[in-house]
Amino acid sequence: MKVKSTLNVYWVQIPEEICLSEWINDLDLLDKEERTTYERYLVDQKKIEFYTGRLLLKKLLGQRLGIQPERVTFEKNPFGKLYLHSKLVQEMGIDPIFFNLSHSKRVVACVVSSFDEAGIDVEGITQNPLDIMPVVFVPQEQMLIEAENTFAEKVEAFYRVWTRKEAVMKAVGKGFSHPPLSFAVPVHGERVMDEDYHYYTFRPINGEIISVAVRREDGIEIDFECREASFLKVIHPALAIWKDHTKICFP
Repeated sequence: MKVKSTLNVYWVQIPEEICLSEWINDLDLLDKEERTTYERYLVDQKKIEFYTGRLLLKKLLGQRLGIQPERVTFEKNPFGKLYLHSKLVQEMGIDPIFFNLSHSKRVVACVVSSFDEAGIDVEGITQNPLDIMPVVFVPQEQMLIEAENTFAEKVEAFYRVWTRKEAVMKAVGKGFSHPPLSFAVPVHGERVMDEDYHYYTFRPINGEIISVAVRREDGIEIDFECREASFLKVIHPALAIWKDHTKICFP
């Protein structure tokens, strides 16, 4: 008999034509290193993406741990993958909580789970990405994408594959040090699996695509629960985002 486990996926739509000064004027929830990273970005849009992602994580994890978001601190592995800080885990005497974060210009998304090897990727869909397929996709993936009937279907399949590959690379925790040409992912279907991973792919809004990948474990069946959170409640320090899960994509 299989045991069911739920991966929680959260996503936030960043408003269009956002003005940095109108939304972000309080960096108290960021620690010193995070503030340095925030200030290092030269483009306002990148600052907004970084800030929104950090607050989304801190508020979600703070709610799970029963602590204030500013107490949630992170550390990185050598490839940059974030983990809860080991001192916090030891201090609270808890089992580790794993998570992964991704953002595009319009969407910030994260996955939270009890599985270390869970990754997520969100991408904005552009008009013609197919020319780069030989650089990042194995021949079988290229063949299946080219076999789609229309150009729009080819583009959709491209991003389904690309986001799944990025999700796997992030789940492994090595980024591009785990080269995309060194493995293959399923090309078709929304919720599928191969020998190594469960995958779930969905479109949160028009023009954006999200894929989640989690390592398969014997005897465990995975459910994906996806929710939209309010941008205003994410970036407002006094508001709790978990009271505004407005859209369930897949129970």
